[in-house]
Amino acid sequence: MTEEQLQPYRIRNAGPSDLAVVRQISADAYISAYLPVLGYIPKPAEEDYGPRIARKEFWLLERSGRAVGCRSSPKTLYASPISSARDQTLPGMRLLAAFFAED
Repeated sequence: MTEEQLQPYRIRNAGPSDLAVVRQISADAYISAYLPVLGYIPKPAEEDYGPRIARKEFWLLERSGRAVGCRSSPKTLYASPISSARDQTLPGMRLLAAFFAED
């Protein structure tokens, strides 16, 4: 394991300065998964997340100060496929998705 993989995850509300990273993670997650199946870019990949971030409805999942996922509702966790492939955190992301779920 690398030093980064040993670092804990941090969850925090996304702020206005996080808009670009939220857009990128969401686009990466939706486009790679749904474009080949649907043949078009799904709406969440191009959504304006600014108002939802302003209402504190978006959270970031970070490791070593780098966003590796984001969440907009209790049932979703968008993981950056690029980050996950690089540091092999996808199994951990599934466990963290359970953490985000409402009881």
